[in-house]
Amino acid sequence: MNNKGFTLLEVILVVAILGVVTLIVVPSVSGILNKNKNEQYDNLKKSIVSAANIYVSDNRYNLGVVCNDLSDIYSFTITLKTLVENGNLTEPVIDPRDKTEINLDNIVNITYNCSNKNFNYEYNYD
Repeated sequence: MNNKGFTLLEVILVVAILGVVTLIVVPSVSGILNKNKNEQYDNLKKSIVSAANIYVSDNRYNLGVVCNDLSDIYSFTITLKTLVENGNLTEPVIDPRDKTEINLDNIVNITYNCSNKNFNYEYNYD
């Protein structure tokens, strides 16, 4: 008599091997996905800073930055809403880590150093 099928031992071995492979692969894949989400978020922050940079370039003379002394440092903020309204940023702004919409009242901090004539942009939303 020729039975074509798997024995119980063969099935248990296959299930055990698949379980071991799953234990190895799943953490690696989830780690890669989390890393990609964090990289996407870093790219979003760079895009927001870039949008603020374009806004400042377009409105430099309307911002009221006047250097009377080389040691002057001016600080001001721009909201994401301002960047959206001026077309520098598209709405909605979505956080890629958890797919939630970022509040447009969040701000970009900008400082201007008169001595080196350099703008510095900082966006922190965490």
